[in-house]
Parts: sequence; structure tokens; C-alpha cells
Amino acid sequence: MDTKQYYFGTIEHGIIALDKQTHLQIPVKNNFYGRVNTIVPSKTDPNELWVGSNQGLYVLNTTDNSLRYINLPFDEPLTVRSIWQSDNALWLGTADYGLDWKLRIIT
Repeated sequence: MDTKQYYFGTIEHGIIALDKQTHLQIPVKNNFYGRVNTIVPSKTDPNELWVGSNQGLYVLNTTDNSLRYINLPFDEPLTVRSIWQSDNALWLGTADYGLDWKLRIIT
């Protein structure tokens, strides 16, 4: 992945994107205010990053800096602490449900 931005997860302000040359902050569309625990490059799309947070799972599109919430089948948002992607599944390490759950990736 070769982007023109750096992406940082914060404790209270979601994701911050900075231009690599000017070091100016770039707005992230649909950003949330909360803790980002992990940011992982997608293996299926070079323009996407998986974002694990205390508010659940998101996908960040690096071409337009838009953030999309992934609705998971749980009663409340998961606290996603870690992410690992295989060829056909996304494994989520969570604060509440362990590592036994996986999201099937449809490409």
C-alpha cells in the first residue's frame, strides 16, 4: 500500500490522517470519537485498512479517506483489540468474545 497519508489511531478522536509531504491533517469522512486499538492493511483490497476500536470494526478507504462501520451480528458493538486476516476470513480479537469468531470475507 502506497498512500499519500499517514494514519494514526488515537485514544479519543478516532483516526487522524496526515499528508506525508505537508504534515497537515486531512479530514477522515464518517470519523468517530473513540479509541482506535489497531489498524491493519486489508489483504483483499490495497486501498483499504481494517480498523479495530472500542466502538467496533471499521474499514478505512485510503483513496477518499472515508470510514465505514461494519455491522456485526452482536447486541452491542464489540471492542476489537486485534485483527488478523487470512485468505478468506477476518479474525477479531475482542475484549468480550475472545478470538473464536471470524467474519467471512466476500471478494
